[in-house]
Amino acid sequence: AGTRHNSSLSAAFWLTEDPDLMDLDLPFAGVVFTRSDAGGAHCFYPELKSEPPTVKHFETVHHLSQAEMLKHFMDRIKSEGRLMHKKVPALARPGHKGELV
Repeated sequence: AGTRHNSSLSAAFWLTEDPDLMDLDLPFAGVVFTRSDAGGAHCFYPELKSEPPTVKHFETVHHLSQAEMLKHFMDRIKSEGRLMHKKVPALARPGHKGELV
């Protein structure tokens, strides 16, 4: 677990210590979501009984890899694609003085 997860866990514990939330008689104090670099996300359910939060992992939509893109689009690339050749260098946008690329 990294900084994001540690911050989310701290936020979940903070929610359990909020006296205003305790007075509302809620089933739980809230929900904290954290996206994981390793894939998927975690959901922290703070408990109101001075217990550690419940943590659940679930999968999320991810960016397709080069192999996945080719698997999905290779037939279309072969049938409809055009081979492009770079003729001259071009910038995506004008640069600004002092900008690092």
